[in-house]
Amino acid sequence: MPRLVAIGDIHGCARTLRALLEKVMPQKDDTLVFLGDYIDRGPDSKGVVDCLMGLQTEGYRTVFLRGNHEQTLLDAIDAEKSLKKGLFSRPRKLETPAEMSFERERLVVFWVWARSSMSMRTVR
Repeated sequence: MPRLVAIGDIHGCARTLRALLEKVMPQKDDTLVFLGDYIDRGPDSKGVVDCLMGLQTEGYRTVFLRGNHEQTLLDAIDAEKSLKKGLFSRPRKLETPAEMSFERERLVVFWVWARSSMSMRTVR
C-alpha cells in the first residue's frame, strides 16, 4: 500500500536526510512530501539539494514546499539581479549564499529547480 511520507526542516543536514531515507525505505509509489527549509544552518545544503533533485530524477513521487529559508535565498538572488540591472535606487545589504558552500553554477541550478519544482506557497 502506498504511503504518504512527510519530511521537514532538513536545514542542510544531508547525512541525516540520507539516514532517514534509508530507514523509511521509500518505494516509487509512495508520495514523499518535503515541507521546506532544506538549506541553511547545517553543513551540507548542496548535498541536501542534490539528494532531493536525485529523488525527483529517479522517478519518486515528490512534492516540494518552499520554506522561508528557500524563499530568503531566492529573494536575495532576485535582489542581486535587480541591483545589477539598476532597479533599486540605492544598494541594500544582501544575505549571500556563500556560507552555504554553493558554487555559483549550482546556485543557478537550485534557483531554476526551486522556481519550477517547489510549490509557490511559502511555508512559514
